[in-house]
Amino acid sequence: MTADDQRTPVTRLTQTLPPVRSWTRALARRALWRAAPGYARRRSSRIASAGRLAHLEAALEHVDERHGEQIARLEEFVCELVQTAESLRRGVVDVDSVTASTRRQLGLVEAELNALPYMADSPFELMESPVGEVLGYRSSAALRGGDSGYVDFEELFRGPAARVAESQRPYLTLVREHQPVLDVGCGRGEFLALMAGEGIDARGVDSDAGMVERCRTLGLEAALADANGYLAGLEDGSVGSVFSAQLIEHLPHVALQRMFELARHKLRPGGLMIAETVNPHRISSLKTFWVDLTHQHPIFPEVALALSAIAGFESAYIFAPGFDSFERARFVSPAYALVAATPAAGSGA
Repeated sequence: MTADDQRTPVTRLTQTLPPVRSWTRALARRALWRAAPGYARRRSSRIASAGRLAHLEAALEHVDERHGEQIARLEEFVCELVQTAESLRRGVVDVDSVTASTRRQLGLVEAELNALPYMADSPFELMESPVGEVLGYRSSAALRGGDSGYVDFEELFRGPAARVAESQRPYLTLVREHQPVLDVGCGRGEFLALMAGEGIDARGVDSDAGMVERCRTLGLEAALADANGYLAGLEDGSVGSVFSAQLIEHLPHVALQRMFELARHKLRPGGLMIAETVNPHRISSLKTFWVDLTHQHPIFPEVALALSAIAGFESAYIFAPGFDSFERARFVSPAYALVAATPAAGSGA
């Protein structure tokens, strides 16, 4: 029996196997060779996934950047909207204010355009008739006073003497230092009575017999004469003030110019011509101007000043009785007054 025959099968198997280390490596290589395709695929998949993730991260960063820009633009847009809304709100407030103011102004204009003539005691009334509702009077007795037709007219459309006298009280301050006073067109004597009560030397002249009789009944000095005719008969420089209330609008143009010239000559140095008349700047006054059928033409204050300068008065101004500013009174006062002065003594004019 040989030595090989004496080895056991295990021994022989062990001796025929390669060394353990070599065998392990070979087994590992074989396992790796078999696993390599799957590993390569998984590695490629991971690389692709990593690439997609990187792309997604970049896309997200871009989206985030775009989102930030859009947010910023939206914030600017919101600010603009807020500013626009505030501007619109202010505009609406302004429009409301302007609308309210316009409505008030239109209301005032409408009231002026619809103004009715002043009438004492409301003698006319609305009443039924065969043709429907009408304006009229039931008895003429309430409209007639008996002195004269124009006195009755004055009583109706100018009002009670006390009312007129109160409106003329501001003129006392002007004439007190410029006596004697001539009241041209003295009418019912309202201003003559005021001056008499203040001890002011004054007399009047009027072309209506009924008016003159009314004055004389009150103990006032009044002459029945034409205004310019009376003035022409006076001595030059003999009067301190020439006063007239609601007279100059009755005179034709030539007679009006003549009155201004005569007044200047008859006044003393520094004397005053005071002429109150209807204010045509006030719509309702201009409208009701034609109630008096003896009116010739409305005289604007600017025209009165020009006539004063043309007639030779040294200075002149306009004021509205009851107002401290003519500019504020220009369109609201029913009347205005011209005050024109002759040159003072020693002025060389």
